Amino acid sequence: MHSKLRRTLLGAAALGFAAAAVPAAGEGGVSQEELIHKIQYARTRADHEEIALIYEKQASADLAAAEEHRRMGSRYKQFDPSGVDRSTFASMAVHCNNLVELYTGAAKEHSALAALHREAAR
Repeated sequence: MHSKLRRTLLGAAALGFAAAAVPAAGEGGVSQEELIHKIQYARTRADHEEIALIYEKQASADLAAAEEHRRMGSRYKQFDPSGVDRSTFASMAVHCNNLVELYTGAAKEHSALAALHREAAR
């Protein structure tokens, strides 16, 4: 039972991380391949403004993911299930905190890239 619960929780976390890391084309985002193409052929002010907007949206998504993991980490710290070693949930809280740091750092980097493209647009 313990290993099944752990696999379920880890699988859900992995899916959440993957979904947050790459913008979905159906949600107004672009694929990584499309973004690389846009970067490679960016020549005009409008091109750079469009790329800056993509990075700003990703930075916002990164911050949302960081906040989600901040809340999850808090819940793991408070969780006290019967029959499950408490240290397991403490470890999960540590992973959430690590993801908070990663997503926060990614947001800063995406914001910096957006600023550079805005500068290039001038």
